[in-house]
Amino acid sequence: MNERLKITSEQPHHSKDVHWDKDHTKIYQFHKCKISMSTFDLVNLVIEILKSASDSTTDPEACRLVNTARNVLDMFVNTASDYHMKALTSVPQIAAVFFNNCHYICHRLMTLPVDIMQSMLKISKISQENCSFTDMFTELRTLGAKTLETHIIHSRRSISSTIGEVDIFVNLRDDKQHKHCIKILQSCILQIQQISNVWVEVL
Repeated sequence: MNERLKITSEQPHHSKDVHWDKDHTKIYQFHKCKISMSTFDLVNLVIEILKSASDSTTDPEACRLVNTARNVLDMFVNTASDYHMKALTSVPQIAAVFFNNCHYICHRLMTLPVDIMQSMLKISKISQENCSFTDMFTELRTLGAKTLETHIIHSRRSISSTIGEVDIFVNLRDDKQHKHCIKILQSCILQIQQISNVWVEVL
């Protein structure tokens, strides 16, 4: 999760696979953001599995490969957020990257090469839904949204803890209380700015 890849066309040191959507019209290109390298590799693995399925000579072999690709994605949906829960709730950068990861996977599935889709649809035992993975779009988007929402809730609790239970706006005419109030508010603003600065860069 700590290694991130900025999806741009200005990184010559990466392999050509980084520029997988450079030939797509702009409307079909994934927006520039940061994702984890592990997610980038995972999606490429899924695509390779599906390519192998489309090149298979027998229906059973192709079905097994398609199911393998689905199992890889199911594993991500069911385990990734739990495995990284501590980091996702406490580190704004990782929460934002995970949000991007979910949408990146969804986007790559939506833009599967046409030749792969057509080849797999010719296999009698594979349904169009299994080929297109449309049933997973909502799961991936919901997972990303919930993860980001969980981090926001955690951050809100942290700010509430900083403010404390005492009403800091009482008796502000007292210099000591006024300075205490200003100090707490500045601390809260700093926390919000830190999250904002990270998310602007990552999202």
